[in-house]
Amino acid sequence: MSLEHPYARCARRCTFADIRQKAAGNWTNVLAAAGIPEKFLTKKHGPCPACGGKDRFRFDDKNGDGTFFCNQCGAGDGFRLIEVIRGCSAKESLNLVADILDGARPYCAQVPTKGFGSQPKKRKPRLNELVMSIWSESNPIRECDPPWLYLCRERGFKLDEVPEVLRYHPALGFYDDDKRLVAECPALVARIDSPSGEMVGLHRIYLTADGKKAFGEGDKKFLTNGQPGALKGAAVRLFSVVQTFGIAEGIETALACWLLFGVPTWAGLTAWGLENIALPKEATEVIAFVDNDTSGKGKKHADMLGRRAIHEGLTFKQLLPPNAGQDWADVYIEMMSSEVVQHG
Repeated sequence: MSLEHPYARCARRCTFADIRQKAAGNWTNVLAAAGIPEKFLTKKHGPCPACGGKDRFRFDDKNGDGTFFCNQCGAGDGFRLIEVIRGCSAKESLNLVADILDGARPYCAQVPTKGFGSQPKKRKPRLNELVMSIWSESNPIRECDPPWLYLCRERGFKLDEVPEVLRYHPALGFYDDDKRLVAECPALVARIDSPSGEMVGLHRIYLTADGKKAFGEGDKKFLTNGQPGALKGAAVRLFSVVQTFGIAEGIETALACWLLFGVPTWAGLTAWGLENIALPKEATEVIAFVDNDTSGKGKKHADMLGRRAIHEGLTFKQLLPPNAGQDWADVYIEMMSSEVVQHG
């Protein structure tokens, strides 16, 4: 015995089979005419027009029958989709499709939905607001906070205190390249200042609760205020400037240079940043603590900085680690490890 479709006894002018056959392969137009926004009929996963959600619904139109699937609402054909979204009965759905196909009701007003655009979108904060918000949510780093554990235990820096431009955020969102939230992690947040001393961005290192890097090399991310050229001349100003002043690329390298040489050092964050950093007026001598890249990139940018420093009337010199592939943080860690062995 064959089973009858549940709508088969509801048709007014013709049989359900006739209406279904006429709608076959034309459900996108029929459903749009029934007031279902076309953005839900793209055969892509997304919010359900009936129950909302984020990625639970798909109109797949298998065999041209207007089929859909929703993790909450279930599955069905085009008749059922109209019933679910318009909140109507099986008979009303069938009659509506018949009217649309006959031209009696070529178009219905769009049905209010809970999917894309049905709720007012919250305004995304401007990048400058986001920078300020993250900084204000961050706290001075205390002993045993994850950034302290990272710097002093994992990296081995013997710091009496952490510079004020470094802070601790207890749960900072980490987003992938598609801007999807991956996790909320403890983070070391570094303030990036413009030549005028205005905060123009942040540098973030995502950590675990015990002070290890949370995502390997992918854990370091810049965030600027969105202004063109925001990082031109900018730096992480770790220390107050004295006459002999140092510049390095990374924050950890700058800290190592302070500990190794006693020279207050700022971080330009990249080789380009080192070359273009705004030189403070208080300084009379500039030392570039250069990464000894095997490519020679660090030295190339330091040479360009040197030309500018000399042109501005400053004494300039650059120091490279003894071995190719090293930066001064590597040298510091090696020295500390050696001392532990000798005194072990």
